[in-house]
Amino acid sequence: MENFDSTPLLIEAKALGDSTRFRIFNLIASSTDEVDVASITKTFKLNHNAIRQHLNSLKHAALITERVEERQTRGRPRLLYRLNPEVRGKWTTSGPYLEIAKLLAETLKRKKSTYEIGKEEGKHFAREIHKSSKPQNIIDTLVRDMELRGFRPLKIHNDSKTILKLNRCPFEDVAKIDPDSICDLHRGLIEGMLEGLDSQAKIALIPKFPEFSGCKVELEL
Repeated sequence: MENFDSTPLLIEAKALGDSTRFRIFNLIASSTDEVDVASITKTFKLNHNAIRQHLNSLKHAALITERVEERQTRGRPRLLYRLNPEVRGKWTTSGPYLEIAKLLAETLKRKKSTYEIGKEEGKHFAREIHKSSKPQNIIDTLVRDMELRGFRPLKIHNDSKTILKLNRCPFEDVAKIDPDSICDLHRGLIEGMLEGLDSQAKIALIPKFPEFSGCKVELEL
């Protein structure tokens, strides 16, 4: 029998039971960019060690993710934090169902298909990326976007193609009801993003049952 004390929900609740930690979590969750320790320290006026302890607790509860900054210049790379995509929609954060509800509402309002609306959203995301600089690797940029949307992508190289296996569907409940519309929305998102990044890649989306996940995106550059 599973120990209730070790269930993910209770682990998350315990981690957020501290008021300061909950405020740090909200700061990270509401940020559009990754957050470093220095910016958190400046906001809460606590020492680095205290902030790191709070971050470790949030990371242990799988509420946030941590990565080491990639940099070409001198200096110690920073640790960067953002909301775990799979926590979206919990603990006062906006989630994937709010996102998809807005997109589906657009299809009704503007009398467009889910594919068309998805493609427009993908292009918009690409324009946001272009504001800073054009990505060096478009496939890695796409993988990063799929990670942030909660798809758990796995990149597989196969001859001249790159295959992204999506190990999770963040819209599983809706996809069970209308898989064609949701798959068309995803295909539009990916094609719009690639087009917005000036990529000539050809794409094929191979859907699976949403409850088992495992949909594949085939990209041929």
